[in-house]
Amino acid sequence: MFCLNCGKVIPDGAKFCAACGTPIQAEGVNAPEAIKISEPVMPAEPVIPAAPVAPEAPAATYAAPENYAAPASYAAPESYAVPESYAAPVQEAPAPAAPVQPAPVAPSWSPIPEEPQQSKKGGKGLGIVIAAVAAIVVLIGGIAFMARDKVSHAIHKTFDKPKDYYAYVEKKNLTALTNGTGAEAVTKVLDQIKSENVSISETMKIRLGSRGKDFTALAKSAGVDLSWLDSVGISYTGTVKDTQMKLVFAPILNDVTIANAIMMLDIKEGQAFASIPELSEKFVGISFGDAYSYEQMAEQMEQVYGMFEEMAKACPDAKEVEKLALKYYQIVIDQVEEMQKDKAKLEAGDVTQDCTQLTMELKSKDVQKIVSAVIKELKKDKDVKKMLEQFCDSMKDYDESIDSEEAYNQFIEGLEEVEAHVEEIEIEKLVIEAYVDGDGKIIGRAITIKNNGETVSMKYGVARKGDKVGVEISVKTPDEDSDVSIVGNGTEKSNKFNGDFKLKVAGQNVLAVDVEDYDLKAAEKGEFAGSFTFKAGSDVNLKQLIQQAMSGSEDSPVYALVANLEPQIRISGNMTMDSHKLALTILDAGSEIISLEFEGSTGKGEDVSMPSSYIAISADGEYDEEELKDFVKSLNYKAILDNLRKANLPEEWVSMAEQYIEQAMDEIDLY
Repeated sequence: MFCLNCGKVIPDGAKFCAACGTPIQAEGVNAPEAIKISEPVMPAEPVIPAAPVAPEAPAATYAAPENYAAPASYAAPESYAVPESYAAPVQEAPAPAAPVQPAPVAPSWSPIPEEPQQSKKGGKGLGIVIAAVAAIVVLIGGIAFMARDKVSHAIHKTFDKPKDYYAYVEKKNLTALTNGTGAEAVTKVLDQIKSENVSISETMKIRLGSRGKDFTALAKSAGVDLSWLDSVGISYTGTVKDTQMKLVFAPILNDVTIANAIMMLDIKEGQAFASIPELSEKFVGISFGDAYSYEQMAEQMEQVYGMFEEMAKACPDAKEVEKLALKYYQIVIDQVEEMQKDKAKLEAGDVTQDCTQLTMELKSKDVQKIVSAVIKELKKDKDVKKMLEQFCDSMKDYDESIDSEEAYNQFIEGLEEVEAHVEEIEIEKLVIEAYVDGDGKIIGRAITIKNNGETVSMKYGVARKGDKVGVEISVKTPDEDSDVSIVGNGTEKSNKFNGDFKLKVAGQNVLAVDVEDYDLKAAEKGEFAGSFTFKAGSDVNLKQLIQQAMSGSEDSPVYALVANLEPQIRISGNMTMDSHKLALTILDAGSEIISLEFEGSTGKGEDVSMPSSYIAISADGEYDEEELKDFVKSLNYKAILDNLRKANLPEEWVSMAEQYIEQAMDEIDLY
């Protein structure tokens, strides 16, 4: 027999291979007849066989196998299927001095491993298994970490009682709400107000649109040509650095800056300087005089800054608000005896979303119990007392009559007054519903009050299905003429919402709003980006209303332009804490009539250099008359007139302005 592991000859009756130790599990398993190679298997690289290992000497009773003979050359067993192209190497058989089994020479295409392959495979396989298990553990852990909110919500939703689940989702949603950036925005504004190192720029323009140009024809019929007019505006830039300030105002015509009026203030020295560089590089300087005191002004400004700081401190931070709200949420829930948790569908607009509906139904006794529990806690709540006292203390600088202790006592008296009449509360039924999506987010709420046979209901919901979004807000009363609802439908892609809303009053569609590219991420940060267009609803005939308002003037040219208008208002642009670019536009059926544009930014203040030479004017109004007269006569109006021409102002108007200036200069000479 031959060993299937190493290829060595194995004596009959042996229990294992003497060369490699491979056990013989069954008779004939390693017999040459059982070995059949249909075609040679070539190794990737040449393998040099290990030197033959001499087997241990067999017992005296050992006899060579019958099918073995020491040939002159090696011959494959009968069961071998040797390729025709293969020629077995010739080997000379040694003459054994004892009945020792010689080791056959393996063919060059069948490598002889030095170690048992079985043990090597076992070790490598175990390593692969361990690595795979580790990878799976890491993967599951990573997924669990990234989806921990979803997992947590799923656990609460499945195992919590309805009351406990309601408390969980309320806390989850309140935490998300208080994590907004509203408080950060207020803080930043206060810092800018107090800062002595800030710059602010703002430009406001009124611009005529294509439809607005039609209205300039009315002026032309009156003998005034305004066809050249596109826009008018004014810009402002202010910078503060330490105790120095620079302000620049500039009129703008058709996007051309006509001139710049510069004012500079040295607050510490009590001086102001003014200049129009298009007219002259010289400044006129005015002294505030002895009546001005920088120390007094600084003290007043410090009081103003302190006021804002105290007000900011009085406002509780987000975590305090969250803690307090959750506390009273829990008090309310603890008074509720029963709550239902059901599978439901939230319908908003044209979208329906699967969700979980939490419902609590309260009657008079339940409401009385809740109000009593809340009042009882408010009366002893130290956090509420602290917040109220802080707010009152922050207002003392404005109203010395405010007393925090007295204010708190009045608050307690008010609570006691309500507490004394709690038993008079009568509500036939109060139903409160919350709709929760698969992530634990409250996507809708509904409150229904039934009393004396009448019902008042309030509801809002935001349903999603794929990229479709439906929005619905409604208030229904016993008087149908007072019913109000806002219904919207749209799509949400890449955090941008596009859709339309309808405002209905008493069932009539009175207002339509088209929304374009409203940035939801910006909204979360207290910023704005997008476009809102407001127009009359389908149940409002605005043309008829305009015509009725203008009755009696049908023959006027104004009536021809205005009577057939389909007016719309659009608010568009973007606004962050550091910059903004917004436009309020009036349109006629989509064509622009007129726009009011705002563009500005805030940043760090720049260094302000006060002029070293100037025309001095004292606080009493005293000045050198000859010096001031020479200064006025030296003014050069050519740059301003050239700017008016660049702005497309009619030449006849520019010439007229030039004549007036020359006449004024002549009068100065006469003076």
